Amino acid sequence: MVMLAPVFRLGGEGAVPLVAKSIGVAAGVGSLLLTWALTRRLFQGHPTLARSASVLGVSAAALVAASPAYALNSTSGLETTMFGFLLMLGVTASLRAEARGRWCGAGLAFAAMVLTRPEGSYLFACAWLSLAAALRLRSTPEGGDAEGVLRHLAMRRLLLDGMIVTGVFAAQLAFRMAVYEGEWLPNTYYAKSGGFWKIDAWSYVRPGIIEPFLGVVGVALAIPGAVLTVRRVSESLVLFVVAFAGALLPFITGPGWMIGWRLSMPYLPLMACAVAVGWSAGFARLLPRATRFAPLVVTASALFVGIAQLPMQRDFAETVVIRSSGYDQGHRALAEWLRGGAANPGDRIALMDIGIVGYLCDEQAIIDISGLTDRFIAKSEGSFLRKRYDPEYVLAKKPRFVVLAVTAPGWYYQPPPKDTVFQFWTRVERRLYRDERFQARYVHRSTEPSETDDWRERLRKRRGAVGIFEHSHPGHYYLLLVFEAESEAA
Repeated sequence: MVMLAPVFRLGGEGAVPLVAKSIGVAAGVGSLLLTWALTRRLFQGHPTLARSASVLGVSAAALVAASPAYALNSTSGLETTMFGFLLMLGVTASLRAEARGRWCGAGLAFAAMVLTRPEGSYLFACAWLSLAAALRLRSTPEGGDAEGVLRHLAMRRLLLDGMIVTGVFAAQLAFRMAVYEGEWLPNTYYAKSGGFWKIDAWSYVRPGIIEPFLGVVGVALAIPGAVLTVRRVSESLVLFVVAFAGALLPFITGPGWMIGWRLSMPYLPLMACAVAVGWSAGFARLLPRATRFAPLVVTASALFVGIAQLPMQRDFAETVVIRSSGYDQGHRALAEWLRGGAANPGDRIALMDIGIVGYLCDEQAIIDISGLTDRFIAKSEGSFLRKRYDPEYVLAKKPRFVVLAVTAPGWYYQPPPKDTVFQFWTRVERRLYRDERFQARYVHRSTEPSETDDWRERLRKRRGAVGIFEHSHPGHYYLLLVFEAESEAA
């Protein structure tokens, strides 16, 4: 938000998507380079793999580049790959500091990461504790005074990083409490806790960050090599701890709903480093005479993974095209209709899909019935999109327009079979529509559907809405019904 605010100010709404996507692509490319550099660094001192360090780094980066989900999230315009890049930068700087014996700015990278997403504080804690544990593993009784001095200097660097990140994190919390939200935690924490109810954590983690590394078996095969690497280079513990802590985070926070496993993608580069290092170190230990083939094995694995994910790439491409058209003909068309004269400045609009509508209708007040921007709804009982609260809370705000989404299995833009039953997308919308106060004020039944009406128009009239917009969605009809307050309807 801080980076894009001046872009919006200087270039207007049209400049923001291009800059946001450019940041994502740059961060994605930067993460690939750091994947290469981090893997290469861990092998530079290896007795048998040092000569292949650069090739192994390229192979690890190839594992990331082969992922269609990572490419998708690099171009989404969200903070996903920037968050992952800052995490990679912090881990890389930490290992570089230990190798050079001087501070390399890891705390600054971690602090920027913490500002980017709230779970950054958890990941920094994992990184800091693993680095502190590595100092203990590295120390030996016979190390003498020199070892003690080095350990003391390393701890000072670690404490400096901790002070920087803690200070930035505390300042962010204080700002949020005193100026922005009046809460210690962001509103989305309360709204989204528990994740998306249609997907369980394992179904999210497995395809997102396990299958790109040959599945559970491939990840498991990397563990013995990881242990050997930590024994040789204790500081590498941070790589494995943070990679797996991030990969398994959806089991704590819950999964997300967007295609491409957005919550897992920031950790894909770290996992690629961890798996490539684990595979290679284990291979070198198991077959020491065939060590020169380790890069070939990792590279072949990246090629195999890339080929195996081609169907996923095609599916993503098709879905993105369909959804892009849907947002143009559904949500953007709705926003243009509202701000083009249907709504007046200052009118309140209540809906669940607030993204494009909230962005474009900046002269209207948006009421988010899912709770993403509403503290009361966010703190109500229930998981995301299943919040339980009295619809009177929304109706008391007297929105002029209420937008509710309905869906049914089928093929978008095509007339549905006569027995198709449209259901509201969320329980929140269903309860709101069925509320007597909503029916009395917002549902208009003055016009009956006719045989000449388009199927969407018949659905609009049966529901008593004043407008309808269709969003194309793979395998489903997804329509936005617009209801207008009775006293203000034309």
